[in-house]
Amino acid sequence: GGGAKPSAASKASASDEKRRSRKGSFWRRTMQRKNSSSSVEGGGGGGGGGNTESNEPELLQEGETGPYTYQVVRAAHTDTNGKALFDWLNANGFDQPPAARGIVKHYVQLHHVFVTLRLTRDDATVGDLVPIKISYPAPASLSAGTLADAVDAGVPPPALSCIPLRLTRVAATDDMPVFAWVAGATRAFPANFVELLPDFRELPWQRCYRAPSPWGFGGGFVRGGPAIFPPFGGGNTCTDEYRELLQRTAAKQLAPKWLVTEYAGAYPKGLLDAVWNDDAPATDRAALEAATEPAAWLSALRAELPFDLQRAPQTQQLIRRNMVQPQAAKDDEQCASERQYYALGGACLAAHAPAGGFDAAAATADVFDTLLAPLIATRAELDKHTYLTRLFTLISPAAMTRDPLFRHARADADAAVLGTVSNAHTVQATYACPVTKEAAFTLTLTHDDGTTSAIGGVKLGTCGALVMPTDRGAPGEPVIGWPEPALLGGASRVLSANQAGVVSVVDITSADQYAEQDGLLEGLDLIVGDAPPCDGELDCACFAAGQQPRCVTQGAQCVDDKCRLPGVGNGPASNVPATP
Repeated sequence: GGGAKPSAASKASASDEKRRSRKGSFWRRTMQRKNSSSSVEGGGGGGGGGNTESNEPELLQEGETGPYTYQVVRAAHTDTNGKALFDWLNANGFDQPPAARGIVKHYVQLHHVFVTLRLTRDDATVGDLVPIKISYPAPASLSAGTLADAVDAGVPPPALSCIPLRLTRVAATDDMPVFAWVAGATRAFPANFVELLPDFRELPWQRCYRAPSPWGFGGGFVRGGPAIFPPFGGGNTCTDEYRELLQRTAAKQLAPKWLVTEYAGAYPKGLLDAVWNDDAPATDRAALEAATEPAAWLSALRAELPFDLQRAPQTQQLIRRNMVQPQAAKDDEQCASERQYYALGGACLAAHAPAGGFDAAAATADVFDTLLAPLIATRAELDKHTYLTRLFTLISPAAMTRDPLFRHARADADAAVLGTVSNAHTVQATYACPVTKEAAFTLTLTHDDGTTSAIGGVKLGTCGALVMPTDRGAPGEPVIGWPEPALLGGASRVLSANQAGVVSVVDITSADQYAEQDGLLEGLDLIVGDAPPCDGELDCACFAAGQQPRCVTQGAQCVDDKCRLPGVGNGPASNVPATP
């Protein structure tokens, strides 16, 4: 559902043909089984090599990348409801439940293309999974109506980023967290989702208080110590309370679809280096290749790899495939587990050589190709941009009826409207020690914006030991929880931009306003992909934009549910350009 057709290779190379013959390309097998009269020789480019007389999907591109084989396919011209593509996906192991039928149809009728990915190894595990980068021209149209209006005005529509959230619906869970990072030159904002604006002053900060420590480490407000946000979880993160604040704010407006901007600004210090640090000591390839014994190579790998990669699933799987644990080791109770066999001491590796032997040069190449190269490439990609926007939502399958679109604001005109957003929210707690242990006292919270709020507390022990009231307080103690829904603050807004890129804002403070504004956003994600023009022999599908049916083919008109070219009837129209 990328909204634009990736470039197709002009023809398959000899090596590609050999690879497909060796692997038994499932595309070729399917075509020969289902449509023996169609030829796919030279498949891999040019739209499938002549698949024009059946409902079989067109093969636009195929190849290998990392641990995957991939195919880029498009529904046949005659497959107007996507059924043939849906059946093809299931027939080839890309299991699609019945609930996905309508979603596939949706994208087919918008002339989107589909990317399929398959792990090449039969024994693949989660450690083989790596991120995928897909590049394509940014889709430039919103809906057919919006596109037509832009063409009439002589102004090209804006380029957009899109997340195919509809596809997620078939395997999603309620309140599923979704993150989006958008890099560019300026701030990104949702073009067809309401942006939520929570009031962090209403976060029940005292519920973030965890396990007080008499020494003030990791104890929240204890001895003035800060809340701890360790990188690997644990400590005092307030994640549950934060997400509940978002849900309560959205529920106040009866808003099932929303996005919150969690960060917007220049790259945070250290972000790029966290992906890949060019200034860190380089991994010594020669040192790894020189360690020809398995145990020595593992020791060298530990010494050379960045810390966060040493125990990563990808690293563990790399070790498994380059040092295959033999059955003899599995039968040896001293070496049966992976922890025992791959222990750095090397006793088990020495006693039971890896099945198939060990090639230090090949294993080292695997490290650089599958572990390091993707990180270096990601850093290089991020280096092209200077501004990062991070967005977040909690959304249930029933609300996944729209694909989020993102636009970039104009730097010279929208700084005052949008501004930057910090992902750090703090509160400072101050109190005066009462004279006796049992005396109640007031804890004053000073928020980011300088405003204050107060909650009751109980003195216990020395000044450094503090018991905070919570929403599970004992009888007679203050119960501190969430404000009543009618008193809960927070708001939302709709951001839009005209063709010149100037952003305007519509503030939302009630459920009625949300319903009205959200309804206006419906249909904006109907991005039209490249569509082949009418050829006189096919019933060209009409594209319904709101209440006004339109044809995808530019210049054609919808007549009796078929696209007709003025003055041409339903004759050949191969010279009519397709809309972007």
